[in-house]
Amino acid sequence: MLRRLAVLALAGPLALISACGGIDLPSVSAPSDPENDKLVGSLTTLVDTLGRGEYAAAAALLCPDAEQQDEAALRTEFEPHPRPWKQFVTYTSRSGDSGDANMDLTPSGTSVVRYTFSLKKTADGSWQVCDVHRGSVQVDVG
Repeated sequence: MLRRLAVLALAGPLALISACGGIDLPSVSAPSDPENDKLVGSLTTLVDTLGRGEYAAAAALLCPDAEQQDEAALRTEFEPHPRPWKQFVTYTSRSGDSGDANMDLTPSGTSVVRYTFSLKKTADGSWQVCDVHRGSVQVDVG
């Protein structure tokens, strides 16, 4: 009986809030950072291309001076991951014309694989991935 009263005591105010249309809370969004959006966009384009198994096209998106990142190396690294996969950029950092990003890649039916990408800004203002490694960039917040 006591349990039923406790449930009714909680249900009453919730029903009233629901009937009145709920509570309007102000929406909060992060300020836009166009440069970061371009960096993330370039990274996402590369990983989407890899996800389609288009390794030659992905290699063509890399910096001309990318360290050991050719079509064969990309195939060796990414082919074993079952498709489709989910990707989530967890961290980005920029300094001048260079940047780094951490990404969690979750292949279908498996656990997260963490990658770090090094990027460079090109003369036209776009970003190119220059290096891909497993793991994450260390983040120093102190």
